[in-house]
This record gives sequence, structure tokens and C-alpha cells, in this order.
Amino acid sequence: MEKLLRTIPDIGTIYILIRKKVIFSLQNNLNFSKEGSSPIERFKKVVLGTACFDRLRKIYPNFDEFVNKKIVVVGGDVVIIFPFKCLFQ
Repeated sequence: MEKLLRTIPDIGTIYILIRKKVIFSLQNNLNFSKEGSSPIERFKKVVLGTACFDRLRKIYPNFDEFVNKKIVVVGGDVVIIFPFKCLFQ
């Protein structure tokens, strides 16, 4: 992604699918509570926060604005889990 943005600055929009980080904690032996960071927060921290993007930060003083125009973070999951017994009914 960094190389695309660096070598093709006129590139259109890049859509990136990021799964929401979910932490399950068992409460009252039946209920699960979901906690975690949003896909956008994870993208900014885990991807954009790395040294890999330092080169782009030097090229574009308005790096955050540049990235916000070029990259759209979509929260989702490509894996759909079905209950095992549903497969055989």
C-alpha cells in the first residue's frame, strides 16, 4: 500500500477491509460481551503507525489528509461462520 501511494500518487481510492478486533469474555456462564477497537483505529495504529510510512510522511507534510483522501477503511469480515449442525440439516 505504501509503495502504491508513493509511486502512483494519482491513484484513486484504495479500499481496505479490516476486521474489528473482538475480545470475548464469558459473563454469567451464558452471555458474551464484545470489546475492541474500531477498524479505523486499528488501521491507523497497526498500519499507518509503522515506520514503513515514514517515507510518505516526508514526501507529504499533510500526510494524514493525503491518506484520508486515498484510503477508505471498511470494517468487515470475509469469513462467515455457520453453526456446525446447520450444515447437515
